[in-house]
Amino acid sequence: MDLNFLILSPWENDWNENVIGPPHNYYLLNELKKLNVNVDWVYFGKNSYKSEGNIHFINVKDFKKDKKYNLVIAFSYKFHNLAIEISKSQKIPYINKHFGIGINPIIWDIKNPIIAFRYRKLLKCFKNQADYYIIEEDGTNGKLMIMLFKIPSYKVRINEQPKPDIIKFEPIYRKEKFINVGYCGAISKYKGEKIILRIFKEILKNDKIHLIVLMKGENKILEEFSKNYKNLTIIKNVPYFENYKFYSSIDFLINPVHYGNMTLPTIEAFAYSKPVIAFDISLWTKIEHLKNGILVKPYDIKEFLNWTFELSNNKSLLNELSKNAYETSKKIRNFSKYIRDEVEFLINIAKNKQELTY
Repeated sequence: MDLNFLILSPWENDWNENVIGPPHNYYLLNELKKLNVNVDWVYFGKNSYKSEGNIHFINVKDFKKDKKYNLVIAFSYKFHNLAIEISKSQKIPYINKHFGIGINPIIWDIKNPIIAFRYRKLLKCFKNQADYYIIEEDGTNGKLMIMLFKIPSYKVRINEQPKPDIIKFEPIYRKEKFINVGYCGAISKYKGEKIILRIFKEILKNDKIHLIVLMKGENKILEEFSKNYKNLTIIKNVPYFENYKFYSSIDFLINPVHYGNMTLPTIEAFAYSKPVIAFDISLWTKIEHLKNGILVKPYDIKEFLNWTFELSNNKSLLNELSKNAYETSKKIRNFSKYIRDEVEFLINIAKNKQELTY
């Protein structure tokens, strides 16, 4: 059976081997190529991209809805209405996929009119429901969102974040005679910029700590920090597959993002035997307090810093948490296995679409 998938994505070129952010779509593209699934990959963006075998990249401005498909997949919320329209007109299944859900229901009351308005486009994906959902569980409690909107569990695939396929060590950013503390991710309002930068500033006042920040994008305040603190190293816009140089350089990871603690850097840190300090804001998490990391009372900056300094000074505790972090990673799928399972899920839906009712 020849399969024709339509993928609708609000991003461009995140399928490239030099992708800077998470490589989920890089692995997805390669698995679909390997299985010879025909794909029209529609994206928002200014650039054009050549087809790669059975994968055809189409800028949204050039997309026409007349081709027939077995399945339509929309990432996030921007293409939700179009995906429903195509699904209904062609009588094919629609899968709505979220790379984390962008709002944590235990932190923000989604029934609050202000919150509901702010996240109305995202929430519409769950109110006006797709046939199936795939949700990357990054600590934003996707399972709870599914429960709140009473979506049957058989329609949902929850993916835990995967670990890297290959673990390599090249600690080029590490400074000897320091405790090397790392942060990985963007620094934005969405991530909790004010909290993150306040924590950074206090850490940098400790001349025994070398703070290594691996970030996507820019941050002017952090750039100012670098002028005043010599114990800060900023690494910007590095391809994902170069991240091993960062993880092999740090002693532990701080992850003070304000929406979830199971983001990809947590899993990657575990794979490199690095414990994680994060806020205790996720119902489903692999961080176990004082076993493989440290969970801090939500948004308590003082407590977060106290644990950062404690772990920096307590080599025995650091060694114990590091050993357990690696043991935790042994039970986590790598990217290749994770994506094979997901594509199998998609193919099974496409082949059994007659079971859907419209």
